[in-house]
Amino acid sequence: MLKESIFIVNQLNKEPFLKNLTFPSFEALSPLTLLEVLNEVLTEIQPKNTEIIQDKTDEERVQEMINLLSMLEYEPIKECCDLQAIREGLDTNDKVVIYAILFWLLQDVSTLKRKAYLSQFTCEIEVPEFLHHDETLYIYSNKQKEQIQKFQQTFVMYEDLQPLSVSKNNAVVENRTMQNNKCSLLKQKEMLHKELESLVKSPDILLKASRQLRLERERAKLVARQTTEQEEQLSQAQKRVSELEEQTKGHLVAGDNAADLIVELRNEIEANTVKVMEKLPTELEKMRKEVDALQKLAEMPVVTAAQLLEMKNQIQDVTSKIHKRTVKIIIDQSCEEDRLKSIREKASAIHQTNNLKAQELQDLKDRLAFVERKAKILEAEKDKTGPSDVQRKLERMAFVKKKDQSQTTCAN
Repeated sequence: MLKESIFIVNQLNKEPFLKNLTFPSFEALSPLTLLEVLNEVLTEIQPKNTEIIQDKTDEERVQEMINLLSMLEYEPIKECCDLQAIREGLDTNDKVVIYAILFWLLQDVSTLKRKAYLSQFTCEIEVPEFLHHDETLYIYSNKQKEQIQKFQQTFVMYEDLQPLSVSKNNAVVENRTMQNNKCSLLKQKEMLHKELESLVKSPDILLKASRQLRLERERAKLVARQTTEQEEQLSQAQKRVSELEEQTKGHLVAGDNAADLIVELRNEIEANTVKVMEKLPTELEKMRKEVDALQKLAEMPVVTAAQLLEMKNQIQDVTSKIHKRTVKIIIDQSCEEDRLKSIREKASAIHQTNNLKAQELQDLKDRLAFVERKAKILEAEKDKTGPSDVQRKLERMAFVKKKDQSQTTCAN
């Protein structure tokens, strides 16, 4: 009881009540004054609950309070326990009953206010049982239920959107900041206008600067394009050199006439290096001079349409020359590849003929050694036997030799 009383005093001293009570002064309140305090709390929760005490009889006052508490789902009334005790306590202004009601009401006033507001629109009208068969009342009761559901959904949406709404003070602050930002932006606008007017007074400077910027951008693009082309040519040359080195290594491993091939390849590499290191730089230097001359023409202050057309034609001629020279370089590279291919084919043919000749020479050497051995054997037998036997062996050897020659010719 003591804790409940202290809690009630603390809540009544806060907004929106602001009673400035103390615990002894609250305990000293008369029953009628305590009932007025309860009426103020109920009026704060349900604003329509005004003048319950003054304008109504005791029974009506007690019944209306019980109806409001039941609508707010006061737990003792909701559980239907001690309802008669609550009725009697409100009728006799019992402090125990009033303290319990105040303690329950002051725990969460905002939730109870929301519940009381919703109960005004969500209370269904009870239809007596003897009128349930009436179709009109049945239709209207269903419509009432639908409207209640719609209202509940709309209220939930309103509560979701309510935190996003801007209060009056926030709106005033934002408006003030926006006005300050507007003033600063207007000042910046005036400064930019002044700068623009000062620039407009000297248009020659702007035109010259824009022309110089355009020329610098074109020059940068040209240099970047030339750099990429030179890098591509250099990479192709490096790939070609690596391929030629691998080919020479393969020829050395194969045991061909490597010295002559290496000499030819070195001559070709020297010719290609002369082209790349001497001819191409001179050609590129000539092209750069032409481009510089064209740029000087472009930098002239007054340029007519005829001069522009002439410059475009010159640029097209230079680009066509560059294209022709690049095509020529590519054709020369393809011719070099064809020449190397023919040299490789000749080297492989020479290698095959050398192998065949070496094989034939080895066969002849074997045959000569065999004949020499036979001759030695015949001379030894000639000393031992007579001339007739030797003559027969010589004829047999001549026959075998002729037969071998006929077989070799057939095989060839």
